[in-house]
Amino acid sequence: MLRFFAPLFFSFSIAFADSVYCLRAPRSGSHFMFYCLNEIFDINIVSSKADRRFQHPFFPKKGGPNLYVAHNAANLQLDKESFDSDYLICLVRNYRENYIRRYETLPRILKQLRFEARWRSKESPHFNLEKLSEFNQDHYFHCLRCYDLWDPDKRILIYYEDLIERPKMVMEELAQFFQMDNYEEILDQFMRDLPDHKERSLALYNHNYESKTQTDGKDLSSHSKRLGSKAAASIDFAVMTLFPDYFDRYLLRFKRPTPPSQ
Repeated sequence: MLRFFAPLFFSFSIAFADSVYCLRAPRSGSHFMFYCLNEIFDINIVSSKADRRFQHPFFPKKGGPNLYVAHNAANLQLDKESFDSDYLICLVRNYRENYIRRYETLPRILKQLRFEARWRSKESPHFNLEKLSEFNQDHYFHCLRCYDLWDPDKRILIYYEDLIERPKMVMEELAQFFQMDNYEEILDQFMRDLPDHKERSLALYNHNYESKTQTDGKDLSSHSKRLGSKAAASIDFAVMTLFPDYFDRYLLRFKRPTPPSQ
């Protein structure tokens, strides 16, 4: 049975007035992060499309700063100056879990990876920041490309797996990123009620999204297990071959251990 939570009032200060954006590929598990930010820090979740921004329909409007969320740079309406003046949260999930969840079969996954790699070539190592409006595809590596080019002092990379396994640590990092004060008590209270919050978050997700949760956040490698070790190894090889720099910088933690020789 879900509990009803009383409003959590506290004071915080935002030390900057610039826009705060969030990029993540579809099926990255962002729902729980948005739920936590909305509940703990009064962050207002705003969905972004290429031609408009609107209050996210599944999270109540709050009085804190707006977090503009999208799956690609075009929908965030970014321009070249955004990379130097604004703030960015990039949420990343294990690429195997993400691609298997979205594309289901190995041939479709490898085809998608090759397609995404076409945006990067020897002649153009990064996409052209002057043409951000053209990057309207919801690609896993588009998000990493934007993060990679962002001002390092104004960006934060959040791993979905850390959010699920160490939510307090991640929320502390996000509170510091938002330059908030006086959040410790409210965060401690949230953590005491964490099982109820997780249940409520999952209920909201399953009620509102056509794509229901398949794991309830309890098995972080369930999709890889379903497709099997050979397919997982093929995905690893493709990602390491097609995106070696991003893999080395951001995705090494997801590399599967090499089995011992027989």
